[in-house]
Amino acid sequence: MNAKQRWMLWGSLLLATVVAAIYPTEPAGSAAAEVASERRPPKAAAQPAVSAPVVAKSADVAPLARDDLPELAGDPFAPVSWEAPPKPAVVPSVAPPPQPVGPVEPQEPPMPYRFLGRMQEEGGQTVIYLARGQDSLVAHAGEALDSQYKLVSVEARKLVIEYLPLGRQHELSIEAP
Repeated sequence: MNAKQRWMLWGSLLLATVVAAIYPTEPAGSAAAEVASERRPPKAAAQPAVSAPVVAKSADVAPLARDDLPELAGDPFAPVSWEAPPKPAVVPSVAPPPQPVGPVEPQEPPMPYRFLGRMQEEGGQTVIYLARGQDSLVAHAGEALDSQYKLVSVEARKLVIEYLPLGRQHELSIEAP
C-alpha cells in the first residue's frame, strides 16, 4: 500500500466518523427517543431539588443529560472529620488567692550548686569542685562563686555557702552517697 492509498483510507474513515456523528441512527419515533424527551423538563419550569425516578418503557435507555442530575447540597470536597468535636472546656470558678496582710519576706532561690569533689593541695588548702547546671567550677574557702554566692567555709562533711543579697547561709552536704 503506497502513501496515496493510505491517505485515501484515512480520509474515508474520517468522513464516515463525521457522518455518523451528525446523523442519528434511530428514527424519531423510537422508544429511546420518547424516554429521552419525557425526562427533559422544559427550561422555563422550576427544577425540583431531587427528581423522581423515571421508568423506561423499553430496555434501550438513553444516557442522562447533565440537566437531569440533581443538585448537590454542599461542597463535595469539604474536609470531613470522623472524630467527635472537642468538648468545651469547663473552667471552674476559683476564688482569687488571699492578699498578704503584711510585707512579704524575700526568699532566696533554690541552691544552684552541686558538690562534685574536693582535693587537698600541698599547702594544706582544700580545693572544692562544684557544678552549676552543665558548668563546673573550682573554688577555695572565702572566694565568691559568682555575683550572688560565696563559699564561706569548708568543713569535713559540709560546705557553707552564703547567698549574698540576703546574707543567708546554706549548708551543702559533701558526704559520699
